[in-house]
Amino acid sequence: MRREIWAEFMPYDWVRADLPRLAAADVQLNLAIPLERLSDPALKRLLQAAHALQVPVGAWLLLPDAQGYWPNAENARLFQQALAQFLRWLAQQGLHVAEIIVDMESPLALSRLLKGRLWQGLQLEYQRWLDPLQQRRFDEAVAIYTAAVARAHDAGLQMQVVTYPFVVHDALAQTTVLQRFLQIPVTLVPWDRVSLMIYRSSFQDLCPLPLSPGLVTAYLQLARRAFEQPLNAALGVLGTVGKLQEGGFADPACLAADVASARAAGADGIQLFSLDGLHQLAQPENGLRLYQTPARLHTPTAADRALLQTLQLAHRSLQQLDRLISLPNRRCGSHSRIQTPASPLHAPAPIA
Repeated sequence: MRREIWAEFMPYDWVRADLPRLAAADVQLNLAIPLERLSDPALKRLLQAAHALQVPVGAWLLLPDAQGYWPNAENARLFQQALAQFLRWLAQQGLHVAEIIVDMESPLALSRLLKGRLWQGLQLEYQRWLDPLQQRRFDEAVAIYTAAVARAHDAGLQMQVVTYPFVVHDALAQTTVLQRFLQIPVTLVPWDRVSLMIYRSSFQDLCPLPLSPGLVTAYLQLARRAFEQPLNAALGVLGTVGKLQEGGFADPACLAADVASARAAGADGIQLFSLDGLHQLAQPENGLRLYQTPARLHTPTAADRALLQTLQLAHRSLQQLDRLISLPNRRCGSHSRIQTPASPLHAPAPIA
C-alpha cells in the first residue's frame, strides 16, 4: 500500500529537514509547488535532496490565489500553461519528480464563500451553472486536462487527480451534473490514479452529530464500484492548517481509525493531510506511525448514513433540476465513468 503525505505551507528548507524521516517510513512527499516558487533555490535543494534519499515527490502544482489556486474548469488553460512551464523547468534544472498531482477543487474564492456562507455560495454557483458559457467551458476543460495527462506521459510522468468524494455520485449515476455545478472535470479525464479527500474533520461541519470512520468505509466502497484506477484515500485533517483554515484532529490517534477503515475498505494508498499539521502536534513522529495501523472495517453509524443519504438526495435533486432546465451540452450521455488509459470504457458495475 502506498504511503503519502501532503505538505502545503511549510518552508521548503523545513520540509527538506523531514526527508530522512519520510525516507525511513517509506512515504511519498506530495509537495505544494506554486508556480511563483520555481525561482526559489530552496525548492531545487529540496528536490535534489529527495532524489538523493529516494523519497518520491508528487508535484502538487498550484496557481496564484487570484487565478483560483486549485485547478478546475475555469482555469484549465492557465493550468495547462503552468504544467508546460513546470516540465520545462524540471528539464532545465535536471530535476526529477515521481508524478504530477492535479488538486481538482472549485476556485478558491467560491470555496471560501461556500465555507463561510454556504447558501449564498450555492446560490451564486447555481446562477453560474445556468450559464451555457460555463457548460462549454467545462467541455473544453475536459479536453485540456486529457491533453495534460498525455503531456505528463510524454515526460515520463503519471498524473494523479485528488478531488471531493462527491464525484462518486456522478460516476455511479453516469452523469457529470455535479462536476459541472462545481466546475471540476474528473470522471471524463483518463487520470492514472484517483484520490478522494475523505476528510472526516471537514465533513463534520456538515453534520450536527459526530461522524465515525464508517464514513470512510462508505465512500471507499462506493468508489470501488465507480473507478477502475488505483484509488487513494486522503485522510485528515491533522492540526489546524489548510487554505480554508480548517480545524482538524489535535491527536493522531483520532485519525488512526480512519486509516484502519481505509485499509480494510481496499484503498490502494493512504494520504495524510498534512506534514504541516504534524508539526503542530506534541510528538510529530506519532503521525507517521499512522500508516502502520492494522486494517479494521468500521460500519457506518446512523449519523454517517444520514449524511451520505442527504448528499445522495441532493445529487438526485440536482439531476432532476438538470433535466427540467435541459440546457444544451449539459449531459454527457454514458461517458461518465473514469477511463483507464489506453482502454475502452466499460459499463459501471451494478449498485448493490
